[in-house]
Amino acid sequence: MVVALLCLNAVSRATPVYKSDLPDFYQHQLSGSDPSAPFNRPGSFSGYSDPSVPSYSTLQPYNDGGPGIQWERNGGWCKITAFTDVFYQLDKNGASGLFDHGGDYTWLERMNYAISDFAIKAWGFGGAQKESVRQFIDGTIGNNRVTLNTFSWDSSLLRVLCNGEATSFTSMYSLYSYQLAIGNSAILNLVNPGTANPDWWWSSSYHMVAAAGYDNESSDVYYADPNGNGSDPTLENWGHPYGLNDPLPIGVSYYNSNTMDETGLLSGTGEFGGALVNYIYVLSIVPEPSTYLLFGIGAVGLLMVLRRRKTA
Repeated sequence: MVVALLCLNAVSRATPVYKSDLPDFYQHQLSGSDPSAPFNRPGSFSGYSDPSVPSYSTLQPYNDGGPGIQWERNGGWCKITAFTDVFYQLDKNGASGLFDHGGDYTWLERMNYAISDFAIKAWGFGGAQKESVRQFIDGTIGNNRVTLNTFSWDSSLLRVLCNGEATSFTSMYSLYSYQLAIGNSAILNLVNPGTANPDWWWSSSYHMVAAAGYDNESSDVYYADPNGNGSDPTLENWGHPYGLNDPLPIGVSYYNSNTMDETGLLSGTGEFGGALVNYIYVLSIVPEPSTYLLFGIGAVGLLMVLRRRKTA
């Protein structure tokens, strides 16, 4: 039933619509440092060791070779952080433990721990067994608690594919807005389909952002970009960590936007105009069996009441 809901046609909704619980976490919070570029993008692998344990630390690290100091090295942790944004969302809506690992900590401490916990397992840092997103979710909160589906555009069929199978969606934007409208969470995987944009350090690879909202009148998509501290373009890239007293970064002031067409191509004045949404990863919480039981009992009770009224 859940999978069927994921692959239905879009339904028009009032616009614009924003997720009320999607944070804009920052992938460079512990990006490492060296003498020539303190707390900014490290220039080489020298002096950096893989983190071996997740950390709640909110302090910018010293270049002492300790756990968690080099975070990104010469690459980015956009995937880790975009999924952590969504893990926060899912945790608050029923998948408890996926983001919040217990204890009395601030949101910033929890952000640091959640990102490092996922990164260690995703990359196999400290000798850890490498895990996929699916394995990390199941290993953290148990199997069959959260669904994960991958959507993409098929230019020959002019259809959106769901895990490689054709759906009735004829637009990536419609698929995106529908999934958010029914309460699901999403991650956008961006690639550069044309000439490399010199402003996109990821243009030869990919970038990931977390879905924050949509506007059906303009086909705009709103997203939390892990590369920045909020939506201010001057606070992008390395060296702009959130402060200890900063509020939890949720709300439209933290999000960026672009217009998406039916194929997933982004346009408009937003930062990623010209990028292509190659994949949309959709995550949703699987209702507890007790929910189905209560629904079934309620439905039977309603039918009995209606039958009594009809025969009275």
